[in-house]
Amino acid sequence: MAKDHIEIDPIEALRNNASVPFNKARAMPPEVYTTDEFTRAELEHIFRREWYCVGRADSLCAPGDYATCELAGQPIVVLRDARGDLRAYSNVCLHRMSTMLQGTGNSRTIACPYHGWTYNLDGTLRGAPAMSLNNGFCRKNYRLPAIACEEWLGWIMITLNPEAEPVSKRLSEVESLIENYRMADYTQSFYEEHVWNTNWKVLAENFRAILSRTAMAVPTRVQFHLGRMGRRKIYCRLYFHTAKVYGILSFFSFKCAHPVI
Repeated sequence: MAKDHIEIDPIEALRNNASVPFNKARAMPPEVYTTDEFTRAELEHIFRREWYCVGRADSLCAPGDYATCELAGQPIVVLRDARGDLRAYSNVCLHRMSTMLQGTGNSRTIACPYHGWTYNLDGTLRGAPAMSLNNGFCRKNYRLPAIACEEWLGWIMITLNPEAEPVSKRLSEVESLIENYRMADYTQSFYEEHVWNTNWKVLAENFRAILSRTAMAVPTRVQFHLGRMGRRKIYCRLYFHTAKVYGILSFFSFKCAHPVI
């Protein structure tokens, strides 16, 4: 006879798991890795609220240099504008909602491959083919939505939360812990992108497990793609440095993103 299916609240299960003394700690309950309910909670309390590391600022050093990512289902482009400032925008065309730039590179404009709408590096609409035939169309009324973007110790940080406190304040405690690593002096040595067929927390836990090792190149930025329940694909951009940072970046990324749920 089949056992009755018992519904388990994954958030309550996690609370119960975290309430025990450290010497009785166990792995997180399986529901936090496999349920849609917990994925929705992560999106709401972490990925739509917290600061997210896109990469090193020195990797976007020239006007027009850009990098793309996806955060909580939102395509985003981060670029260096004509004045040399870092900016982040929605990477979705305002015409037919097509994703525009892909990967990394350099471009004088942000161009949509669908109908050819183009945007300046400040997000304003530059050109819209055939729209001049529409008397009610005004190019000045169109501008890509801006995403909060700041530089912190040489890292490019973005957030979808318009009410987020400055990243320097949000991570002030972490900054004091890692000041001896002089991260502002880091430079990107090379760039790789990988796809991991796993839940993002499994990847994070494995990276944190190497904290006790003493000489290892540690990935300092991971881009997560949250899918449906079960084994989720993770799109990872890994930035390696010769400095022995012992997973410090993993520490601050997941410490500051701890959900209050």
